[in-house]
Amino acid sequence: MGYSYGQNYRTGRWLLACDACGTIGGVRKRTCPYKVRTDSLRSKTRITLPWCPAPALCGPCYAKHGPAKVLHADCAKGAAADQARADATQALLDAGHKLVVSASMVGEGQVEVTFAANHYADHETLTMPEALYDKRRELGLKTLADYEFDGQRFYGGEGSTTTIVGTEEER
Repeated sequence: MGYSYGQNYRTGRWLLACDACGTIGGVRKRTCPYKVRTDSLRSKTRITLPWCPAPALCGPCYAKHGPAKVLHADCAKGAAADQARADATQALLDAGHKLVVSASMVGEGQVEVTFAANHYADHETLTMPEALYDKRRELGLKTLADYEFDGQRFYGGEGSTTTIVGTEEER
Protein backbone atom coordinates (compact mmCIF):
# COMPACT_ATOMS: atom_id res chain seq x y z
CA MET A 1 0.00 0.00 0.00
CA GLY A 2 1.30 3.42 -0.86
CA TYR A 3 0.19 6.87 0.12
CA SER A 4 -1.26 9.52 -2.15
CA TYR A 5 -0.01 13.08 -2.12
CA GLY A 6 -1.35 16.29 -3.57
CA GLN A 7 0.33 19.62 -4.12
CA ASN A 8 -0.67 22.72 -2.22
CA TYR A 9 -0.49 25.22 -5.08
CA ARG A 10 -0.19 28.18 -2.74
CA THR A 11 2.98 26.88 -1.03
CA GLY A 12 4.20 24.39 -3.63
CA ARG A 13 4.53 21.68 -0.96
CA TRP A 14 3.32 18.13 -1.49
CA LEU A 15 0.93 17.03 1.26
CA LEU A 16 -0.48 13.68 2.30
CA ALA A 17 -3.97 12.95 0.95
CA CYS A 18 -6.77 11.27 2.90
CA ASP A 19 -7.32 7.62 1.94
CA ALA A 20 -11.08 7.95 2.53
CA CYS A 21 -12.11 11.26 0.96
CA GLY A 22 -9.02 12.49 -0.92
CA THR A 23 -8.64 15.73 1.06
CA ILE A 24 -5.14 17.18 0.81
CA GLY A 25 -3.61 18.60 3.96
CA GLY A 26 -4.54 18.07 7.61
CA VAL A 27 -4.04 14.33 7.12
CA ARG A 28 -2.20 11.99 9.49
CA LYS A 29 -1.12 8.37 9.27
CA ARG A 30 -3.15 6.46 11.88
CA THR A 31 -0.72 3.82 13.16
CA CYS A 32 -2.02 0.39 14.14
CA PRO A 33 -1.91 -0.08 17.92
CA TYR A 34 -1.25 -3.82 17.54
CA LYS A 35 2.45 -4.61 17.29
CA VAL A 36 4.33 -7.72 16.17
CA ARG A 37 7.90 -8.47 17.24
CA THR A 38 9.66 -10.12 14.31
CA ASP A 39 12.11 -13.04 14.42
CA SER A 40 15.85 -12.45 13.96
CA LEU A 41 16.36 -14.69 10.92
CA ARG A 42 17.24 -11.81 8.59
CA SER A 43 18.35 -9.16 11.09
CA LYS A 44 20.51 -8.93 14.20
CA THR A 45 17.64 -7.92 16.45
CA ARG A 46 13.95 -8.60 16.75
CA ILE A 47 12.13 -5.54 15.43
CA THR A 48 8.72 -4.42 16.68
CA LEU A 49 6.43 -3.19 13.91
CA PRO A 50 2.76 -2.17 13.62
CA TRP A 51 0.75 -5.11 12.28
CA CYS A 52 -1.01 -3.32 9.41
CA PRO A 53 -0.16 -0.34 7.20
CA ALA A 54 -1.32 2.93 8.74
CA PRO A 55 -4.28 4.45 6.89
CA ALA A 56 -3.92 8.16 6.12
CA LEU A 57 -7.05 9.95 7.36
CA CYS A 58 -8.07 13.57 7.79
CA GLY A 59 -9.74 14.69 11.04
CA PRO A 60 -13.36 14.37 9.82
CA CYS A 61 -12.78 10.90 8.34
CA TYR A 62 -10.97 9.77 11.49
CA ALA A 63 -13.95 10.95 13.56
CA LYS A 64 -16.30 9.10 11.19
CA HIS A 65 -14.32 5.81 11.17
CA GLY A 66 -13.56 5.89 14.89
CA PRO A 67 -10.51 5.96 17.13
CA ALA A 68 -7.56 3.62 16.58
CA LYS A 69 -9.05 0.75 18.61
CA VAL A 70 -12.17 0.80 16.40
CA LEU A 71 -10.34 1.59 13.15
CA HIS A 72 -7.97 -1.33 13.76
CA ALA A 73 -10.43 -3.68 15.52
CA ASP A 74 -9.86 -6.44 12.96
CA CYS A 75 -6.09 -6.28 13.47
CA ALA A 76 -5.95 -7.92 16.92
CA LYS A 77 -6.52 -11.49 15.74
CA GLY A 78 -4.09 -11.20 12.80
CA ALA A 79 -1.41 -9.60 14.96
CA ALA A 80 -1.73 -12.38 17.55
CA ALA A 81 -1.40 -15.07 14.86
CA ASP A 82 1.63 -13.36 13.30
CA GLN A 83 3.25 -12.96 16.72
CA ALA A 84 2.77 -16.68 17.42
CA ARG A 85 4.44 -17.53 14.07
CA ALA A 86 7.35 -15.15 14.75
CA ASP A 87 7.84 -16.60 18.25
CA ALA A 88 7.80 -20.18 16.89
CA THR A 89 10.39 -19.25 14.27
CA GLN A 90 12.53 -17.51 16.90
CA ALA A 91 12.34 -20.60 19.16
CA LEU A 92 13.73 -22.74 16.31
CA LEU A 93 16.50 -20.19 15.67
CA ASP A 94 17.37 -19.99 19.38
CA ALA A 95 17.66 -23.79 19.41
CA GLY A 96 20.31 -23.51 16.67
CA HIS A 97 18.26 -24.67 13.68
CA LYS A 98 18.76 -23.36 10.15
CA LEU A 99 15.62 -22.27 8.29
CA VAL A 100 14.81 -21.54 4.65
CA VAL A 101 15.61 -17.94 3.68
CA SER A 102 15.56 -18.15 -0.11
CA ALA A 103 14.98 -20.47 -3.04
CA SER A 104 15.49 -20.22 -6.78
CA MET A 105 15.14 -22.46 -9.81
CA VAL A 106 18.57 -23.59 -11.05
CA GLY A 107 17.64 -26.08 -13.73
CA GLU A 108 14.86 -28.23 -15.04
CA GLY A 109 13.03 -29.49 -11.94
CA GLN A 110 15.77 -28.38 -9.50
CA VAL A 111 15.57 -25.74 -6.76
CA GLU A 112 18.51 -24.21 -4.90
CA VAL A 113 17.41 -23.62 -1.30
CA THR A 114 19.42 -21.55 1.20
CA PHE A 115 19.07 -22.23 4.92
CA ALA A 116 20.37 -19.75 7.49
CA ALA A 117 20.89 -19.66 11.23
CA ASN A 118 20.09 -16.89 13.69
CA HIS A 119 21.01 -13.41 12.37
CA TYR A 120 21.92 -15.00 9.01
CA ALA A 121 25.24 -15.80 10.69
CA ASP A 122 26.07 -18.83 8.58
CA HIS A 123 24.11 -20.45 5.84
CA GLU A 124 24.02 -23.59 3.76
CA THR A 125 22.65 -24.13 0.28
CA LEU A 126 21.06 -27.33 -1.00
CA THR A 127 19.84 -28.25 -4.45
CA MET A 128 16.76 -30.44 -4.38
CA PRO A 129 13.99 -31.61 -6.68
CA GLU A 130 11.28 -29.04 -7.24
CA ALA A 131 8.62 -31.59 -6.23
CA LEU A 132 10.17 -31.97 -2.76
CA TYR A 133 10.51 -28.21 -2.28
CA ASP A 134 6.86 -27.70 -3.28
CA LYS A 135 5.75 -30.30 -0.68
CA ARG A 136 7.94 -29.05 2.19
CA ARG A 137 5.04 -27.60 4.21
CA GLU A 138 2.87 -30.67 3.62
CA LEU A 139 5.74 -32.94 4.74
CA GLY A 140 6.57 -30.73 7.76
CA LEU A 141 10.07 -29.86 6.54
CA LYS A 142 10.99 -26.63 8.35
CA THR A 143 14.64 -26.84 9.31
CA LEU A 144 17.80 -28.10 7.63
CA ALA A 145 17.83 -31.00 10.10
CA ASP A 146 14.41 -32.11 8.78
CA TYR A 147 16.11 -32.94 5.48
CA GLU A 148 18.34 -35.51 7.20
CA PHE A 149 17.71 -39.11 8.27
CA ASP A 150 20.30 -41.23 10.10
CA GLY A 151 22.93 -38.63 9.26
CA GLN A 152 22.14 -38.76 5.53
CA ARG A 153 20.34 -36.02 3.65
CA PHE A 154 17.24 -37.41 1.94
CA TYR A 155 16.36 -34.35 -0.12
CA GLY A 156 18.58 -35.69 -2.82
CA GLY A 157 18.30 -37.48 -6.01
CA GLU A 158 20.36 -37.10 -9.10
CA GLY A 159 22.04 -33.71 -9.38
CA SER A 160 21.51 -32.72 -5.73
CA THR A 161 24.33 -30.79 -4.07
CA THR A 162 25.26 -29.24 -0.73
CA THR A 163 27.31 -26.07 -0.30
CA ILE A 164 28.34 -24.73 3.12
CA VAL A 165 28.86 -20.98 2.74
CA GLY A 166 29.72 -19.76 6.24
CA THR A 167 31.59 -21.34 9.15
CA GLU A 168 32.21 -20.51 12.79
CA GLU A 169 35.76 -19.33 11.99
CA GLU A 170 34.58 -16.86 9.33
CA ARG A 171 32.30 -14.97 11.72
